[in-house]
Amino acid sequence: SARASFCAPPSRHKTQDLTMISAAAAATRKHRTRPGNIAGTARQKAYEEQEKFWHDLEEQAKLKKLLHKYDTDKQGYLGRKELGHLLTDLNHGEAPTDEELLWVLRTADSKNRNHDDHIDVTELDEAIHVWKGYRANAPMIADAFRRYDTNRSGQLETQQFKAFLTSLNDGVPPSDEEVQLIMQKADGHVEAPSGGINKTELNFAIACWYTHTEEMKSCWGRKKCCVM
Repeated sequence: SARASFCAPPSRHKTQDLTMISAAAAATRKHRTRPGNIAGTARQKAYEEQEKFWHDLEEQAKLKKLLHKYDTDKQGYLGRKELGHLLTDLNHGEAPTDEELLWVLRTADSKNRNHDDHIDVTELDEAIHVWKGYRANAPMIADAFRRYDTNRSGQLETQQFKAFLTSLNDGVPPSDEEVQLIMQKADGHVEAPSGGINKTELNFAIACWYTHTEEMKSCWGRKKCCVM
């Protein structure tokens, strides 16, 4: 990989232990066959729970091995620089910007609500998921800025952002209050607020918008509902 030279090789015994755990879990699942006829929902549920247990065990072993590879200072977690090496390798050698790195770090670090400014093994899967999702959305984000960043400021200002939300809302313009609600949540999500939504913040803004619309749908028919 592009960052292989930055990663100190893991200790031989620890690597063997992690590999053996993963291999044992995989072998156990492979040789365990699903019953031909599972009688009743209780047995079906028990089988599904057993399958989830073995799958989770395999995934945990893989994550521990991955963290050990990039944890070059052997602190038991990934700091900002180490996380950057991982994200670079996941992105075919292209390093994230400082803001992208900080966004992934803060988003994944909030998974356990401890906000300790590093990624441990319980947050690593979230960091990978967030980064892959962000990269998958990159063409859509770039297209949004081509269409709506009409003054080429590098951010979507209030009316530009409202036009973008309208495109997400099947052509129905959101209210000014809704636009402000989403902007207040997304602007400054990573860096200091700037009065607009930049490319990194737009991913978070989209998530906020869809969460808001789902909350509004759940309110239909109720006498009292406030999500603003």
